[in-house]
Amino acid sequence: MAFEGSLGSTVGGQQACTRELQQVIRQAGYDLTEVALPSRRSFFNRVRNKLQPLVYPICWPSDAAGCVAEAAKKHQAGIIFFNLIDFLPLAREVRPRVDPGVSLVMLSHGLASADVREINRIAREMPEVIRRCPLYSLEAVLKKEREYLGDFDQVISLAEFEADLCRELGIVTGK
Repeated sequence: MAFEGSLGSTVGGQQACTRELQQVIRQAGYDLTEVALPSRRSFFNRVRNKLQPLVYPICWPSDAAGCVAEAAKKHQAGIIFFNLIDFLPLAREVRPRVDPGVSLVMLSHGLASADVREINRIAREMPEVIRRCPLYSLEAVLKKEREYLGDFDQVISLAEFEADLCRELGIVTGK
């Protein structure tokens, strides 16, 4: 499962990572069925995120969990891969809708906590550069990541430092 933009032919970091992860999964012998979700980037959502920024905002359609569960049942999936850490909160909605034997696996392109640390550092050193970025408490972000990552059976990361961070948060990781 991924956002439509991640699966597109656009050349960008997110698309390149997605293609790399797809290739690795296929080479491991898995047959992938893509479930492409539109990203909710409405004016209302952008204003809400500006006024009350969330580290992991809900930016998928309200029926996303149902669509994912339906596709998993239709294709008799044993594993659901969540492409992007943005989907952390969605696993909690998907889990009760799928068979107990279905594994939920996060394909991580980078935890927010690594970004938050850098954004906060830059904001202290060069506040004029980062005025429009919301600042988050690193502790609060790590707590959310620990909570949400616990809904997954596995996290696959392309970065060793992120795999280490996931292990520290108590999550099983693969590389």
